[in-house]
Amino acid sequence: MKLPLRSRNIAGLLTIVGGVFMHLSIGATYTYGNFSPYFVSYYRNRTAETELRNEDSLWLMTATSFGGAIGMSMSGLMVDRFGPRISLILGIVVFCATTALNYFSVRGSYAAMVIIYGFINGFGNRIIYPIPVAIAMKCFPTRPTFVAGIIVAGSGGAASIFNQIITAFINPDNYSPDLVTQEGDRYFTQPDLLDRVPYSFLVLGGSFFLLLVLGLLCIREPAPEVLGNTEIDLVETKHGTEELSLPIISNGKIEMTGKPEVVSIGSQTHVSDSIKRKSYDLGSSIILPTSAKDMGALEVMKLAFRTRAFYVVFLSALIINIGTGFVFNLYKSYGQTFIADDKFLSVVGSMSSVFNCLGRPFWGLVMDRFGYRATLWCITGGLTVACATLTLTEGMPQGLFMLWVCVVIGLGCGQWAVYPATISRIFGIKHMALLYGFIAWGTAFSSLLTSIAGTGLKSSLGFSGLFYIASGTSGFGFLLTILFNGKDYTGGRI
Repeated sequence: MKLPLRSRNIAGLLTIVGGVFMHLSIGATYTYGNFSPYFVSYYRNRTAETELRNEDSLWLMTATSFGGAIGMSMSGLMVDRFGPRISLILGIVVFCATTALNYFSVRGSYAAMVIIYGFINGFGNRIIYPIPVAIAMKCFPTRPTFVAGIIVAGSGGAASIFNQIITAFINPDNYSPDLVTQEGDRYFTQPDLLDRVPYSFLVLGGSFFLLLVLGLLCIREPAPEVLGNTEIDLVETKHGTEELSLPIISNGKIEMTGKPEVVSIGSQTHVSDSIKRKSYDLGSSIILPTSAKDMGALEVMKLAFRTRAFYVVFLSALIINIGTGFVFNLYKSYGQTFIADDKFLSVVGSMSSVFNCLGRPFWGLVMDRFGYRATLWCITGGLTVACATLTLTEGMPQGLFMLWVCVVIGLGCGQWAVYPATISRIFGIKHMALLYGFIAWGTAFSSLLTSIAGTGLKSSLGFSGLFYIASGTSGFGFLLTILFNGKDYTGGRI
């Protein structure tokens, strides 16, 4: 029995709201650029880590990325085994607890923070990340990229809220860093500011828990009969309605076991020319997304690893984010070298977060209209220019530094609307979280390379050299996009 359209729409909208709440919480990783100068200064002044540098905060993001890659990979398997709600609860407990525990780890060694606030926190974060996106895409199958963009906009916009909370709590008097090293780096030493750093983690942990619980209460998973046209569950033949079965065979093709003539998609029924074909060539990426009944996790992973488009997405996530990680994580440390206004730099982080937020649904709409390649060309082309010219803002009004950072982040964020929607349109929503976990491994390795390059080359190349590297990796991503050949179940290019 089908649910009334109005009830389905309300449930879908509630799911989007719940997803936004959840992503507002887990998107707090984007506050690292604003937050790290405070806790790095705390380590230098209140612990034995007296030689810790601002660029060493890149290792925290690397640990977060690797923990997140494992969490993202586990998320899909956990949903298959325990269901989305139990999986979300586990992710919430891990994420919030490890945030609050930094009240203790920040008083000890930086390695403890990297493990707790980085690796384990990232694990809990990415268990949560794909689940509300996948559920919402099932609710609104005709606009999957746009819906994904709205929800992940919560991650993008989180820093606009939490950057202000962090700065208002830790530095209400708008102190500027008062210690300048021989390398020109700046750090805080004001005792009252440093006193508040450990307590900030308790404030953040409580705030995250409230948002995540509200999100969990809002999310409604649709019943099987209301799933839409991004996955094909049933086919009607001369002999009645049958399930579609698509075994994978060894010669690199998928062959159908029946002879479907008419496909039932949601509330519509129509003939699909591509469905009538006997086989689907993986080399040309004509792949039929199947329902949960048609493929298991192992089968869909084998399919992905034989598909060129999957590797293009993986390598794009890896390469593009090697360089942009410098801007995302070090913009405040760089800005402090020529701007003596901590609250303004906090506003830079918040405004860039607004671009991060609005950019995700915007780029989702662009992809729905123009496809993957045109969208990635716009993103990577813009990043190539913006990263290469960021250092020009040193001799310009402060507002232009803010604009440049906002542009870089507003461009880079588009990837996180495009990648999950692309994976779901090629392979189906059912296993989106599982396959997106492998994409997360690409970003984890890019974060590792960012940390190695940032800590090893910053002293010799300076910030300008790091930003030129960011420009180069974005340009390489532009060229890599030419190789993308992904197609959906109708044979249409994505």
